[in-house]
Amino acid sequence: MRETMDIHTNSVHAKPQKSERKFLLSEMLGSKVFLHEKKIGTLTDLMIVETGRIPEVVNFVITRPFGDPPLLVPYEYMVTLGPHQLVIDGEDLKRFESLPPEDAILLRDHILDKKVLDTEDAEVEVVYDIRLVERNAKLYVTEVDTSKAARLRRLGFGFLSKFAPEKDPKDNGAISWMYIQPLPSHISSFKGDVKLRILKETLAEIHPVDLADIPVGAFVFTGHKALFGIPGIGGFFITEPEAVRITRQGGTGTDSRELTHPFAMPMRFEAGTHNYPGIASLYAGLQFITSTGQEAIERKNRDLTHGFIRELKNIPGVTIYNENPDLPVVSFNITALDNHEVGFILARAYNVILRTGLHCAPLVHERIDGGKGGIRASFSYFTSRDECSAAAQAIREVAESADSQVGSD
Repeated sequence: MRETMDIHTNSVHAKPQKSERKFLLSEMLGSKVFLHEKKIGTLTDLMIVETGRIPEVVNFVITRPFGDPPLLVPYEYMVTLGPHQLVIDGEDLKRFESLPPEDAILLRDHILDKKVLDTEDAEVEVVYDIRLVERNAKLYVTEVDTSKAARLRRLGFGFLSKFAPEKDPKDNGAISWMYIQPLPSHISSFKGDVKLRILKETLAEIHPVDLADIPVGAFVFTGHKALFGIPGIGGFFITEPEAVRITRQGGTGTDSRELTHPFAMPMRFEAGTHNYPGIASLYAGLQFITSTGQEAIERKNRDLTHGFIRELKNIPGVTIYNENPDLPVVSFNITALDNHEVGFILARAYNVILRTGLHCAPLVHERIDGGKGGIRASFSYFTSRDECSAAAQAIREVAESADSQVGSD
């Protein structure tokens, strides 16, 4: 029976940019592959090239039924990429008919089930799965997975992993590709190993892959929010600094004999006196995150946020715009009251400080509240549950007061 699917695709040349998405190789292998609505085969492997610190997936190896030749489809022709189905664009499949080149590196055939060795050839573990991330319309290999859960997935018993005993979240069996040496030229289905740049004893100290390991053009961060620095501190990462024009010059003090601003990094973008208090606060914030644990911070923020939302949902006249937020931020309004008035009352009468207005996002507010603005509550690791409950109670009293006034009118 011919398999079809109900999906509409656009030209690959109009492929939209996607936000970051993560995949497991074990979930992708065996996926059905469609050309528009018609099934044409199954995914059997991914071909990579080592283009920097982490490899990039360049081709998908697709096996076809009825003895048809296999396909080697470039990533840019993938219209839909999911863990269980893929959709490609193109009218002439013959141009994709090919076996992988002899010197190709294949994730399933060459990397899975290989031993992981350290710099002294001590065996660390076995590669049971591979983690990938799609970012900026490219697909990268980020980590090899040696965990027990990955082993179960490799054996086809992935559903059992949820019954496994809990373990230290830091010990997740993932080894960032930045700690892996360039793959040997002789690697094949039965030869070669995955070799680390570090000793087995130092594995517990390595960190998971981060954004800097992915070859993006640039990213910018603020230091005074989730990183616990004071206002006025932040930073940016640029892969090609020389391609960015200098807009601020003078006062670096590194070489006073020169009449022009330094071009070397990092002085290139550091005009004037450094914000030393801000830098010190950012450093202290990072130390706090490291000692406390990112997961502990996220868990407390999540509990505070969800508890606050539960209390607001029981208050008549309160409209919540994000009942399932990804961040510890809740946006809401009280019927019949201007958001600025609510903020003023809460601050003066209850000592509850919330931000009101458009929050530097007028287009977002145009969509969620017609552009009138809203009230935003933000929580931190240092916010207590009692403070959240007191804020919710204050909002209840203001809402009930507004409702009684409307009723009397």
